Amino acid sequence: MRLTQVMMDVRDMIARSDEVRAFCMEKFGKPPTIMAGYNARRPPVDDELPTVILIPDKSDFDMGGKGEHKVVMTWAVSNGSVEREDNLVTFPGFLQVDELGELLMAALEPVGSQYRITYTGYDLHSSEQAPAFVGEIELAIAEW
Repeated sequence: MRLTQVMMDVRDMIARSDEVRAFCMEKFGKPPTIMAGYNARRPPVDDELPTVILIPDKSDFDMGGKGEHKVVMTWAVSNGSVEREDNLVTFPGFLQVDELGELLMAALEPVGSQYRITYTGYDLHSSEQAPAFVGEIELAIAEW
C-alpha cells in the first residue's frame, strides 16, 4: 500500500465522523477543512480554521513487503477569547483544540481490514498565527 493511499484513508475516516463535524459546526459554525497534504508556503489562515492537515512522513517495509507508514496529523482552531475569573485565566481555544483532537482520535478506526493504527506524541500548543491553537500527533499505520 502506498503512503499517500494510507493518508487518503485516514482523511476519509475523519470526514465520515459525525462527531467531528457536529463539534466544529457547534463551536465554529462550519465543518472542518480536511487537507491531504500541505503547502508550507501557504498555511491555512484564521478564517480557514478549523482545519485538519495530514502530512505523509515515511514508509518502512519488511522483507514480506508489508509496510509501516507514518502520517503526521495536525489540527488547528481559531479562538481569540480569554475568560477571566478573579486571578484565573482560561484560553478556550486550548480547550477546544484538545477536545477536537480527542474526537479526531476517536474517528480513526484503530483496526481495519488492511492495517492497524497507533499513535504517539499528542501535543497541543498556541500558534505564532494567533489566535490559532494547534494539536499534532504522529500516526503509525501498520499493514497486516
